[in-house]
Amino acid sequence: MRKLTITFLAVVLLAVSAAYSAVNLAQAQSAANAESERGRLSKMIEKGDTEGAVKILNELQSNQPKYNHNLQQNFHTFFEQITACGFYPQETRLACVLDIKQTGGYGGPIGSPGTIENVLFCVDYNNNGTYDQTESVGEGSVAMHDESAGGKPNWQYAVYRDFDPRGGLRTTNDGASTTTKTAGPTLRARAILSWFVEPTGCNYQPFWGNVVNFRIRFDPSR
Repeated sequence: MRKLTITFLAVVLLAVSAAYSAVNLAQAQSAANAESERGRLSKMIEKGDTEGAVKILNELQSNQPKYNHNLQQNFHTFFEQITACGFYPQETRLACVLDIKQTGGYGGPIGSPGTIENVLFCVDYNNNGTYDQTESVGEGSVAMHDESAGGKPNWQYAVYRDFDPRGGLRTTNDGASTTTKTAGPTLRARAILSWFVEPTGCNYQPFWGNVVNFRIRFDPSR
């Protein structure tokens, strides 16, 4: 009986290992295909065929699996990725650090059209864990060329967006009142990075880029 049990466990482990290897192989193949497609699109953009590049990118997006944004899947981050986000409450400014990882794939060298790294910011005002179109607070962006990585990968850029919070600013600077009236509320926020095409909403799924969920805390009202 013990021998049969050990044999059964060995078979199960082999099956799990094979399945895991197959998943890894599929993911690796998907990543390789994405890198190849990025090079093709970058060349098209460099030559001025932005319409054709957008069409191909839309097809890639429609064919990729659907993801749960709350789990912060990274999608394809071989070329760029948001690595951190934060909030500056005095300026009501959302900001993220953008990591540029490669020396090519951004629409050509300086003097060519280049491409835009688009970051859409959202604030979950009712704190229910979901986002709708009204909870978008705007977009930040940064222009990229193949030299943007400075001749080597992993250069970082800041992308930010100032916005007017619902209900107006929570502090006054007129000196009339310095008494704290409420605690600063803590809310959910989301940043969506999308290369070349702008995100269309707070649940947009980029092909190249990633989604980062984080917490922000407003100043108390005075």
